Amino acid sequence: MYDEYLTLGALFASSIAVFYLMVLVCFLFKQKGSHSDKSGQSLIHPLDLLVAGLLFLFFAANWKASGSPQKTDLTTLAPLDLVSQLIFSSGIQIALTLFALLYYPPRRAAIIHHLGLRSTTTDSSSSIKVSRNVWFLSLTLGPATVVVIWLMMGLMLSSGLFEWLQQAFDREMTQDSVRLLQETQSLPVLLTMSLVATIAAPVTEELLFRGYLYPVMRNYTGKALGIILSGAIFSLVHLNMPVFLPLFVFGMLLAVLYETTKSIWPCITAHFIFNFATVAAQLVARFSPDLFPPSS
Repeated sequence: MYDEYLTLGALFASSIAVFYLMVLVCFLFKQKGSHSDKSGQSLIHPLDLLVAGLLFLFFAANWKASGSPQKTDLTTLAPLDLVSQLIFSSGIQIALTLFALLYYPPRRAAIIHHLGLRSTTTDSSSSIKVSRNVWFLSLTLGPATVVVIWLMMGLMLSSGLFEWLQQAFDREMTQDSVRLLQETQSLPVLLTMSLVATIAAPVTEELLFRGYLYPVMRNYTGKALGIILSGAIFSLVHLNMPVFLPLFVFGMLLAVLYETTKSIWPCITAHFIFNFATVAAQLVARFSPDLFPPSS
């Protein structure tokens, strides 16, 4: 049996070490990143290395807390306390994300271009065309990305890999947030958790991982390694080894989606569909168990 706590920590530390090693190589050889606004001014500042480091420390603190004997079981909290904790933790993540994205003035001024929130062309006719393309990509590539992950998870389930991972790490596939949906008896908690999972998480995590961390990593490591490292960290912060591989692939696909479309919208769409389907499946299984009869 493997220690999930130590495995997560080793993988996380290795990912961070590779990133900062590549940063050192970049500075030694004086390589320059290519992420810039329309005027050519870089949207990545050297101070982003410190900000990213602070985010990594925040993730590490959550990892350390996950292995603490005093870790709080969310399902044991009083409904009001649980709702307050969910809102508070979401608020911290949103605040960190907004600070990381907006503290650097050139990036703040070009945030719409940086995130691809709309077309940046000045030609009105092409602007309409590009805007339509962004939404078309969101409604096609977003769902396609989720289908790929579902197929992968289906293969892992049918091959017995998920079962082996659960046994190897003595850990259920079910994340704490999903278990909360399955077990809570409080309607306010159920509604809050559903909204956090389907709305707050997709928007905040995509802004943080694809809107901020991936461009910073790509600036110093290149596209390929930036996609791999950002995908690994995205998966690791979910603190669940049995689902590390599908979330790792999902994180990489989302980075590829952002890199390909130059817009955060398809990533948010894909993330929303994935989380919404997960929440919906849990609620249907809980309140309409006849639709999912137990296997014999």
